[in-house]
Amino acid sequence: MRWLDALRVPPPPLRRGERLALLAVFLVVTLTRFLSRARAPLDWDESIFATAVRSYDVVLHHPHPPGYPLFIAAAKLVHLVVRPEFRALQTVVTLAAILLFPAAFTLARELRFRFAPSLAAATLLAFLPSVWYYGGTALSDIPALALILCASSLLLRGARDPRAFIAGMLVCGLAAAIRPHLVLVAAVPALLALRNLRVRQLAAGVAAFVVVVGLAYGGAALSSSSVRGFLVATRNIETRVTATDSYRNPARPSLRTLAPHFFLTPFGGGISSRILLILGALALLDALLRRRAAVLVLLLMFVPIAVFSWLMLDATALTRYALAYAPLYAFLAAHALAVLGDLTRNDAIVVAATLVLTILLARWTAPALRTARTQLSPPAAAMQWVRTHVPRGRTVYVDNSLEQHATHLLPDYRVKLVFENANIPATAYAPGNVFLYDGFAMQPDAQLFRFDDDARLRELARPIYLETTLIPLERMIRFGDGWYSAEHDATGAWIWMQPSSTALLPPLPPEGILTLTFDIPPRELLPHTPIVTLRWNGVPVDRLLCTSPHMRASILLPSRNDAPNELRIDVDTALRPADHGFPDDTRTLALRVTTVTWERPGAPPAGRRGRLR
Repeated sequence: MRWLDALRVPPPPLRRGERLALLAVFLVVTLTRFLSRARAPLDWDESIFATAVRSYDVVLHHPHPPGYPLFIAAAKLVHLVVRPEFRALQTVVTLAAILLFPAAFTLARELRFRFAPSLAAATLLAFLPSVWYYGGTALSDIPALALILCASSLLLRGARDPRAFIAGMLVCGLAAAIRPHLVLVAAVPALLALRNLRVRQLAAGVAAFVVVVGLAYGGAALSSSSVRGFLVATRNIETRVTATDSYRNPARPSLRTLAPHFFLTPFGGGISSRILLILGALALLDALLRRRAAVLVLLLMFVPIAVFSWLMLDATALTRYALAYAPLYAFLAAHALAVLGDLTRNDAIVVAATLVLTILLARWTAPALRTARTQLSPPAAAMQWVRTHVPRGRTVYVDNSLEQHATHLLPDYRVKLVFENANIPATAYAPGNVFLYDGFAMQPDAQLFRFDDDARLRELARPIYLETTLIPLERMIRFGDGWYSAEHDATGAWIWMQPSSTALLPPLPPEGILTLTFDIPPRELLPHTPIVTLRWNGVPVDRLLCTSPHMRASILLPSRNDAPNELRIDVDTALRPADHGFPDDTRTLALRVTTVTWERPGAPPAGRRGRLR
């Protein structure tokens, strides 16, 4: 109650030295935000948002329902000056990332943190790896977070100033016009202000929120191709999220498995993140023993959104969705440092510890930011290759998971979506046609586009679109039944097959040379020496007794003129890793194929022409 009563009094004014220190740190934060500006979109949501800036229609999922109306409207405004849609969005996000620092500092002050811990909380939040990285993307999370922190500060101030409450509700409506579920964060500050409000002041605040949200989403519906279609699309996305992303999806990892990732390691950082967790635990212990109201309020603000994310949101985008409750970790760490400052009666320890932690966070994050800032993302690099080498207006075959990137980056090409390689017409396997595949594919003459160094980036970004393969359709081998996904490492590439598999190889009349190199599983784990039978267009052409762990077969074969050639491989024994101490590996492994080539006689080896990008 004493803490609540203290909300009626403004925080003590900053002294001159404190104002200078705040300005200096703010300038550093501002400059470092530009180090995270990615060179090209990586996440498909970035391309969806960019397409929405070009042509807004929620019915077509440009962007996803319910439409992120304020985010897209701000980007459209910036787009008048910054022409590339991706850069316009990125400019909005960068400005929000800069403003996140003063928003966090102001919130800490309203929670009655002293100056040094308030500065520590804002600084640590700004340099959390996920916060820093996503502040350079074209995604909506950082703008929504900055607005909800600003709204929370104003709502806490509403305990002594009704006008601040009304302004806070208005800003809360703006945050809801980007990411509605973040309203959970501001609910507690709003409730704390109620005890000092009159009915008409409360009504004015609620009206401000309702009007802003109504105008935003009403405008989104009217700006789409159909208001009814907007409502249907919104209902459908709610159903999809519940069925696919939430705990109700039986294929989703269990809540118990996900809990450590959502609550203990949601933002990257290596050893620095573990230090933050230790400081957070100390803050919770201090709050329990000394009944710290500010920590209780922080928990009530951010734990519900953390639990909501854990239950309902896509676990593959954990670091992104955890941005909604990232302030909790920074503020708890700052509170723990404040306790150490109290014990030593010297806030210098707060400043020194914050500086050390910030340096550790920055050193950990720097490689990921450098990769994103200096290199095109794999989908963007592959599509830039298309724009350079494939005439405009030509049909480009694209893996369906790359649809949104292609819509944004190849608007002047005819894009044909391919679902699991199953719907490419026979006429497409012609010189000059290409297929963009999301992931690694072991194919002759394929070009693999990937980051040079993405180890840290993989811990921050959604783990998709980190590899894109461009396959010349004229040379493409279509792996059918019996094959697992291709794999690779620094030493080479391979693809495992089951005891029976089929593949279609392109016409190469009148004849060609089929070359296979493969490894068998460890001989001591197999019941007998494997025998491999090769059938070409239904006719047996070779039978190999695998007396060596590494085998090679090269055969001159006739080729069909106008239809693919079918290769069938049968192996009379196989290995189940689950039976040999690997219970999570349920595959049945017969051969580990490292090369499949189908060449005209006298052609140079395919491996000489293939290259990685």
